Amino acid sequence: MIKKIYNSLRWFISREKKLSDPSIPFSQKIWCWKNGFFSLHPELYGLNKGNKDNFLDNVTYKRKHPINGIYSKLIDNKAFLHTVFPHTAEIQVIFQKGKEISRVGLDLGDLFESLEKWILKNNQSLIIKPLQGSGGTGVEELKSDNYKEQIKERIINRDSFIINEKISQLRYSNEIFPDSLNTIRFVFFRDLESQEIHIAGCSHRFGTSFSAPADNAKRGGIFTEIDHETGVLGRSFVYLHKKYGGWHDIHPETKAPIKGVQIPNWSQGIQKVIGTLSHLTWLKYGGLDLVFTEGGFKVIEINSLPDLELVQMKNPLFQNQDFSNFFKSL
Repeated sequence: MIKKIYNSLRWFISREKKLSDPSIPFSQKIWCWKNGFFSLHPELYGLNKGNKDNFLDNVTYKRKHPINGIYSKLIDNKAFLHTVFPHTAEIQVIFQKGKEISRVGLDLGDLFESLEKWILKNNQSLIIKPLQGSGGTGVEELKSDNYKEQIKERIINRDSFIINEKISQLRYSNEIFPDSLNTIRFVFFRDLESQEIHIAGCSHRFGTSFSAPADNAKRGGIFTEIDHETGVLGRSFVYLHKKYGGWHDIHPETKAPIKGVQIPNWSQGIQKVIGTLSHLTWLKYGGLDLVFTEGGFKVIEINSLPDLELVQMKNPLFQNQDFSNFFKSL
């Protein structure tokens, strides 16, 4: 128990350093820390003394990890995503500590030839990214003119990484920002009695020139509220960023409208996602990063402990009685 509390506090301090704004009054920071929240949360959530009990605080949340028990490490590792979850990106190759583990006996020359054939055949690039969570760091697009150097550098550094197809997103997403894969964070939980899947909350992420080709908010990307009943986009927020930090209704670079945009075929798409999750009975809770495509949807990764910020900016979790019951039962 002591070790778990220590790890939770260390994680909290690390995250607070990344999110803290020097302009936030110290008295506000102290109040937030005392109650288990990050100092940015009053602005992001509208958090105050009167409504704090509606929100799940980060220290309590971290102490519950791993909610999925032994499966948490499995779903956090991108190498296993395609084996445990359908509707994923086509994987070309997996490297662990600089060694290729997905195609036994394939030397580097044959690998490069195979990748080049795929790029030319499909007339699109590939994506290379770390094998485990990186917050958008290390995500790059592989193109035919430079992919060998990018791969060799990671092999020399004994990196663990994965190479998969670049997914084509729907038109609405491209119109808002075309230079990143703009994912939807879909946070769900399972009623442990009925086994029914419930939506805890959803948000949309969009890249900027600072985060591309990733959309990660901590690297300058945008995250946007989604009304999960209608699929209509709401306000957008950029983390502490000198140029774009704060709230937006339009994309700060492309000037494309965001607030009020309807995600096409939202209800049908979400029902397909829920239907898929309902069969994974070992999975109690998590956050899917997914993209709707012309053919349905693709899951980019699963997070066993998804960031609360992407959910509670619109949906205070303890205002959801089903979630409150679920969390108390853990």
